[in-house]
Amino acid sequence: MILKFTILLIFFGLLVSMLLGRRCLVGVKGWRRANKVDLETLSLMRSGENKENFIERIPGIAERHRVQMKASFGESLSYQKSDLARLDSVIDKAWGEELPKNVDSLVLTFGAYFGESLRRLRGGYWDFDLERGYCLHDVGGIATVYPFEKVSKRFKNSKEHSLALFYKALVKSVEKTA
Repeated sequence: MILKFTILLIFFGLLVSMLLGRRCLVGVKGWRRANKVDLETLSLMRSGENKENFIERIPGIAERHRVQMKASFGESLSYQKSDLARLDSVIDKAWGEELPKNVDSLVLTFGAYFGESLRRLRGGYWDFDLERGYCLHDVGGIATVYPFEKVSKRFKNSKEHSLALFYKALVKSVEKTA
């Protein structure tokens, strides 16, 4: 009886892991198809040219990212701090330690959502820094944050650059200084 139960439990565990793995794989493929970033917007992010135009586009990029996360990965995002752990989780499950081929597009969409979440949670305004790129000034009334740079580090250096942990550290820093 115990042997049958153990075999059944192992089989069930394998089945669940296969289903979750397939869902993640389907999510990545769906993400690639549906989340095509137009080259003009990507070029604006990289170059810093026409910064006002790019800054106006950020909320729309973030909103499209939110909708696509639901469609591809089943994650309902609402610009809350709990969403940042979900972003980390999706990155881990979908791409893991492997640097995606379309990393610039991912940095654009994840960075826009991450930045908009920070702005809505802690205030601030978008701007462009000649040395480091697009940033949020006056987050929490005092901090300058580089959401696209942070997301790029998250993809390239994995868990040591957790978006959720960054937010926690930011909140502590802002509260300590205030």
